[in-house]
Amino acid sequence: MIASYVDQHEPQIAASVAKAMVAKGFSLTALNRSKRRFAVFDEVITRHKDIPELQIAVLLAGAMIVNGLNLIMLNRSEKRLQFRRRHHPI
Repeated sequence: MIASYVDQHEPQIAASVAKAMVAKGFSLTALNRSKRRFAVFDEVITRHKDIPELQIAVLLAGAMIVNGLNLIMLNRSEKRLQFRRRHHPI
């Protein structure tokens, strides 16, 4: 279902897609499917990072926090640094 709307950029549709993708990432977290979970969170961040809607920004912030916390829990510091550099270059 997500795939049908993933390329839509209308704010309401994009927000719904981002919300669904973040929910999918949380579900994969609960199922302990780390590789797929990281891929979903990376995809939602990459696809929606340039959309200025506040609702989407909040979802992306949540996805980034969860991804970072999961990397910390898995003690994957190098991956955490790569993730941070890719999504928040300083």
